[in-house]
Amino acid sequence: MFPRDLYTLNFDGSHNNQKQRAGAGCIIRDDNGELVVAAAYNLVGPDLSRCNVAIAEAVGLRNGLRLARERNLNLSVIKGDSQEVIELVRGAQGRTQPPPLTSIIQEIKGNLGHASLLQINRASNRVADKLASMGSSLVTTESKVFTRHDEVPTQILDLINQEKAGNEGEDNRSTNGLRNVTILEAGNGEEDSHQDNDIRNVRNVAARNGGEDNRLANGIRTVGLVAAGAAALWGAFTQAPNIMRLLNNINAHYTLQYFGSDRNQVQKARAGCIIRNEGQFVVAAAYNLDNRYPGCNVALAEAIALKNGLKLARDNSVQLDVIDGRNREVRDLVLGLERMPPRFPQLSVVIQEIKSVLRNQGIQPEDLNINHVDEETIRVARELATVGGLLRQEAKVYNKLEDLPLRVASLFSANFA
Repeated sequence: MFPRDLYTLNFDGSHNNQKQRAGAGCIIRDDNGELVVAAAYNLVGPDLSRCNVAIAEAVGLRNGLRLARERNLNLSVIKGDSQEVIELVRGAQGRTQPPPLTSIIQEIKGNLGHASLLQINRASNRVADKLASMGSSLVTTESKVFTRHDEVPTQILDLINQEKAGNEGEDNRSTNGLRNVTILEAGNGEEDSHQDNDIRNVRNVAARNGGEDNRLANGIRTVGLVAAGAAALWGAFTQAPNIMRLLNNINAHYTLQYFGSDRNQVQKARAGCIIRNEGQFVVAAAYNLDNRYPGCNVALAEAIALKNGLKLARDNSVQLDVIDGRNREVRDLVLGLERMPPRFPQLSVVIQEIKSVLRNQGIQPEDLNINHVDEETIRVARELATVGGLLRQEAKVYNKLEDLPLRVASLFSANFA
């Protein structure tokens, strides 16, 4: 049974150094998308000169956790678009942080509880973003808290309703999956009729043989109905992809990491990618690009790795939350940030293939959350690419952690397990 009273917290921060303004915002909603509490904060005071975007974002998260604690709300999911803050809360080691941020992160860690912390793109965090912007403009007070719809500014209320409507669209697609269950059960009616006839025959025989046999027949009838019902339900679920996808993605946080490299004196052109759910392995693959893509350069290899990773996500019914890669050119081309066409014609083809894969799944490329990271962050994908350069065949997919080459499995365990 799914838990009741699920609450989601979204947070964001705003900082404008030129105008000397900073704000934070957060909103808590129930599992129907209804407002529970929201707040906007003006980060004024002596620490403003030391404030930056990360501090503003962290204050939004910290204050959201405080609101939840004050109201005894058990948060199940926390969402924000700040990679830096989320990585700091998860324990990532980085450059030395200013004291205000360090102390805020420590408070956050102490109040996080068992909630899942997810990084989302900014387009999916519009309500918290607008609250943070509002907070930076507050004059008469340092904070403003809303607990009723009629208190919320119209522009923010409209965004809340839009996001709620979007979530209801997802629910409707799940309902279609449930409707498929009903249709499948109806389609099994003829087979169930044969089972009922068999059960009826058992019952008739039992009636002739007395009360003891009648009790036995009732037992057989119960077992038969339970077994038939279970089989029909399982068959319906396995044939209803919307339901399976919904179950697979509840409380999940999927990350795709990809890596590609061109031919050199030692290795062939190659690519690798891996999908994980927090510390859990999902699927990985290695690719030898030499035969299909002669003259492959680094950007093309990286784009192929991304394309193949997106296809793996699609084939495994995975909804990606974060994508990590090292090539800024590929990221900017996919997101539409690079206006100049690639100089390498094959790269243009692969970029269009990537966008096609996304749009076929109802995803707009510009909504992807693609991070530009250093090579060490994606060293598991890099090692998979090395494996790809040694393959005799074009590709190898790994569906289980124990199937990975020893070196790759060791790196995965050291980094994520």
